[in-house]
Amino acid sequence: MTAPHKKISIVFTCHNRVEKTKNCLETISKAVSLCSDLYDVSLYVCDDGSDDGTREMLQSFSSIPCKIACGNGNLFWARGMALAMQIAEKDAADYYLFINDDVSFYPDFLTTILKDVKENCAVVGCTLDTEEKICSYGGFTWEGCINKRKNYRRVTPESLNRNCKWANWNCFLLPQKMYGKIGKIDDYYEHSFADYDYSNRIVNAGFEMVVADKYIGVCNRNSREGTYLDLKLSIAKRFRLLHKRTGCPPKSSWHYAKKFFGIYAPFVFLKPYAYIVVTSFPLYKWKKRKSLA
Repeated sequence: MTAPHKKISIVFTCHNRVEKTKNCLETISKAVSLCSDLYDVSLYVCDDGSDDGTREMLQSFSSIPCKIACGNGNLFWARGMALAMQIAEKDAADYYLFINDDVSFYPDFLTTILKDVKENCAVVGCTLDTEEKICSYGGFTWEGCINKRKNYRRVTPESLNRNCKWANWNCFLLPQKMYGKIGKIDDYYEHSFADYDYSNRIVNAGFEMVVADKYIGVCNRNSREGTYLDLKLSIAKRFRLLHKRTGCPPKSSWHYAKKFFGIYAPFVFLKPYAYIVVTSFPLYKWKKRKSLA
């Protein structure tokens, strides 16, 4: 008698980048076909008000069962993920795999991340930047407590110790037992912070996270151009961009700081403002250009 297949729910949100979303699904489909004798895989997607044909593409995608929740275009990442997770919860799964739809996955990515998973340990899949040939998204760790962390560093498949404390959700596998304890993503956030919030909750609950021992796909880092990190922009423009929902909007930023940093919360909240001020000085820009020359 053969053992029943394990069930994997792949969860993501998307908005108006139909070609990237389609490519991502096609790479997932290839990976699923290689392990279909062991796992039953389903997709749970929030399409956040796309008007470029994304929803129609999702509806016609037949390689993997797909359930779609529809947003109004104002959910952004955190709230879109929360809605997708809500529909995924209705179908019991052994594993929840949270992804970004701008990743082009390798055919063996599922077997790569599943070989490290345990009921008390989540697995982070690292992506490779094809332009800079370095890790683009994955895990981070440090020594000490979160308020006084030292030796903050990225964890990659090449790291001797692959345990981590923060995880990007470009590829993040969570076993059912952990999901049952930690719960859904915090949908108070407008866009960012929610993946780090979830990481903190995992660590605070006594669970572990580990980076997979191979890269799971490619995903180039988002450009700093046109964001509050862009040193070419004026300080006033950078402050306006900081307050965008895709930047560090004050409500989300303060919610995160207050939730995890206690008396240090004001310093965490003000850190991006201080960064903009310091990096707007001509002397800083000159030193930055000189170091890159």
